[in-house]
Amino acid sequence: MTLKQQNAQQPDFIDLVLMLLAKLIPFDLL
Repeated sequence: MTLKQQNAQQPDFIDLVLMLLAKLIPFDLL
């Protein structure tokens, strides 16, 4: 697997984490 292929999978995971954080943490704290 190339680095480009690995990087292509990263955004999906990051988006899920950001969505969970957005639900748990009020944006006022950011």
